[in-house]
Amino acid sequence: MEPLRSNEKGFLCPGCGVLQGFEAVLPTGWAKCSNCGADILVRTKVKEKKIKDDTKRNKITPLSKRWIRRSDNTAINKVIDNPNCSFLGVQSDQPFTAFYVWEKFFLKYGKKMQRFIEFGCDTGGTSVYFALQCLNLEAQYIGFDRRKPEVYKNNPTKRLVQLHKKMVYGNGYEKAKQIKHIIQDDGRTVIFADCIDKPWEFKMFAPMLKSGDILAMHDWDRAIKDEWVEPETMVALTPYRLLYEEERLGLNTLTKFFLKE
Repeated sequence: MEPLRSNEKGFLCPGCGVLQGFEAVLPTGWAKCSNCGADILVRTKVKEKKIKDDTKRNKITPLSKRWIRRSDNTAINKVIDNPNCSFLGVQSDQPFTAFYVWEKFFLKYGKKMQRFIEFGCDTGGTSVYFALQCLNLEAQYIGFDRRKPEVYKNNPTKRLVQLHKKMVYGNGYEKAKQIKHIIQDDGRTVIFADCIDKPWEFKMFAPMLKSGDILAMHDWDRAIKDEWVEPETMVALTPYRLLYEEERLGLNTLTKFFLKE
């Protein structure tokens, strides 16, 4: 007799319907029901369920030497706040909930913004969104990333905003000090930090801010935590005010906003 059906837990005896475990299957593919004693042909080769090893995706940040666990990088809702969403059909490592907050942000704080700096652009899916916001607000967009220019002109929207001409190419950590000179210009600067080493980025950028500037740190509570921030960094940032914390905690938007007062 062949089993009624099977799943990862076992198979059902066709004679009595009792669930049997795969450990009862002999190398020949036959098993004997533990309840009624019927001989059951399960399969010629029992497949073992493969368990994905997410520990291989754990990492140590290159400069601050913080251990980032894969288990910290999970979404609450696999559709709405999954960090693998898109903008205008282009892959974006932001959840849809983040765009909701960024829309509120630009409506309220974008009018006085003179420049927007994105530190860590990946393949530019979110960069297109920021560049379009800057175009609408007549502000300057500057991106920092190590990828080649071809990555930022490989679709019509990227070419429309001339994204490849707005990038600073190379190792961002070696070029980050350029931001200190840019940020001292008149007008509000907004920095969105989303590169590999978030603790290092916060330590680098927070003391640079002048009054009215805003630092938006991505992956807070995932790749950077409150307890990882050095006290002297917070002293240099003070006085400051947090923006959209209710949305970050309630909607899992991932980005923590610091307004330097």
